[in-house]
Amino acid sequence: MKEPIRIGILETGTVNPHLRDKYGSYDEMFYTLLKRANINSTYRLVKVANGERPKTISDADLWLITGSRHAVYETLSWIKPLIQFIQDCFDSKTPILGVCFGHQILAKAMGGKVGKHTQGWGVGVQNYKMIKRPIWSYKIGKSFNTYTMHQDQVVEIPKTATVLASSSFCLNAMISYGDPDKPIALSIQSHPEFSSNYTRDLILARKGNTIPEKVADQAIKTLQKKVDNTVLIKSLISALKNST
Repeated sequence: MKEPIRIGILETGTVNPHLRDKYGSYDEMFYTLLKRANINSTYRLVKVANGERPKTISDADLWLITGSRHAVYETLSWIKPLIQFIQDCFDSKTPILGVCFGHQILAKAMGGKVGKHTQGWGVGVQNYKMIKRPIWSYKIGKSFNTYTMHQDQVVEIPKTATVLASSSFCLNAMISYGDPDKPIALSIQSHPEFSSNYTRDLILARKGNTIPEKVADQAIKTLQKKVDNTVLIKSLISALKNST
């Protein structure tokens, strides 16, 4: 039997306290997704947003950076150390997977730019087209649906990056670093770890507050669509496992 892949989860934010008891923390959401996708793995949690740091890069076979309510351009004490850690992972060719905030901080660490979208929020189930299809991505298909919750996005990709998937709202939705067939890192703007119920309750919690009511109502209608979360995470993890 193959040894489980050791995943280090770098938690860059926390779940809304009113939703945490019902849906769990970000690391629990990811581990539930990994189990559902039949990925043989163990994980260790590093609460980066609380000031924790990984002891060594070799503590994990793959590092996963979560989403966050924070922006990568905020002047928070843990942002610079996280960027340095990402750069050190690249130098040592240690695989990284970035999700939402993780997607954006990867781009920033490698020389890209992140900013708010002029159209505001991207929320609910959105469809992304694969515009470049490495062999490992064939099971994803030509497009995929997954949950989305963001207004910041990568507006300029680093020189070492390749855009793999895109939508009309988010041009740089999935990014590969290094050889797309054997990437050093992968990142996505969307949230495969989310569930339909969690996404709905999060939208409702933000409706009329940070998310305009009309945008929230339209997003909730999309939640009936089928999502491709398990095939997406399985393909991403597989590509990074095979890159080492």
